[in-house]
Amino acid sequence: MSRRALEGVRVLDLTQIWAGPYCCRLLADMGAEVIKIESARRFDGSRNYGVFAQGLPNSPPWERRALFNHKNRGKLGITIDMTMEKGKDLFLRLLQVSDIVVENFSARVMNNWGLDYPVLSQHKPDIIMISMPAFGMTGPERDYVGQGSNLTPLSGLVALTGYIGDVPHNVGAYTDPIAGMTGAGALLAALHHKAETGEGQYIDLAQREGAARLIGDAIMDYTMNGRVWPLTGNQHPAHAPHGCYPCRGEDRWVTIAVSSDEEWHALCQATGHPEWIDDPRFSDTINRWNNQGQLNELISAWTADRDPREVMELLQAAGVPSGAVLTVPDMLDDPHYMARGYINFVDINNPEFGTFPSLGVYAKLSKTPGYLTSGRPALGEHNEYVFGSVLGVSAEEIRALSAEGIIATDPTKVTP
Repeated sequence: MSRRALEGVRVLDLTQIWAGPYCCRLLADMGAEVIKIESARRFDGSRNYGVFAQGLPNSPPWERRALFNHKNRGKLGITIDMTMEKGKDLFLRLLQVSDIVVENFSARVMNNWGLDYPVLSQHKPDIIMISMPAFGMTGPERDYVGQGSNLTPLSGLVALTGYIGDVPHNVGAYTDPIAGMTGAGALLAALHHKAETGEGQYIDLAQREGAARLIGDAIMDYTMNGRVWPLTGNQHPAHAPHGCYPCRGEDRWVTIAVSSDEEWHALCQATGHPEWIDDPRFSDTINRWNNQGQLNELISAWTADRDPREVMELLQAAGVPSGAVLTVPDMLDDPHYMARGYINFVDINNPEFGTFPSLGVYAKLSKTPGYLTSGRPALGEHNEYVFGSVLGVSAEEIRALSAEGIIATDPTKVTP
């Protein structure tokens, strides 16, 4: 296979749950050697969170969670108890042969361990480190803890999300993937700087702030015009029809977005309702917008007994923007995704799991393309390789570290 863009870059991944693991997974997809560091006493919380694979009696429960398996593919997995001095020493030895450290603990954790950036940069001056706490490393709220469900409201997104006349809707942990992608981009910029200057640096990324930048137009409208945006559902501020319409089957939908008279006329012809063109309620953009409640009823009646893909293909062929709302089974069977190699089947190195579908690398580099190499690591799966082959730790020392619980792999056999 072709060489991947980040081959030769080693990342120490101390992250948990979603935002940080996703950041590191993006680097792994592009060829970085990502070493995920957990503790048998306190492993990544996503091993205990989310969808649980049933019917696997020989696989321990901490290996069966979908969230962990998806966000940690392509990584090496080791265990180090960072609360113990020998564990910290082991981490610092790994630091000497690494390029990047990623963590998304609360702002106080790395400092409490005595492993914050000032300390790490003394041991390795050119190290790049990113911290991704909920609220950043400075400011009056730096010591607060948070996760996506409470950070998304604090980003301003929730105040803009909801149906007309309803209450705001929390869209969930939207901050997590945004922070992950933003963090990966920041690390690439730091790697570029290091390649030119030899200098490492520290990146302070607040997850809350990453999502707040997505509502810049609403912020600008308020600062310039004093307007606070109301809840509008799928309604567009100027165009109609613009919405999500019911289709045949349970909870099946299609989106339609008309932005000009030309597209409106094409929709009327494609739906077999040319009489809508001459209806004074819908004669131009302003009238359609003012009467969109009645307009949406007519379109919903037309879409209701049709398949979402059928509607999408018919309208797109007529030049009308439209998209089927795909379910997860739809996505995994989507011919376009399949043709582009976006749906992959990854061996998770567990005979009970076999292979499982995983989304591919969405940025396709022509010279150094990313690709998948493996599924998620089992807890401490690569202890012997990383400590023995990468660090040169003797087999006797590895056995001793394991006996002391510093690199244990079975949570049921260590004291809490």
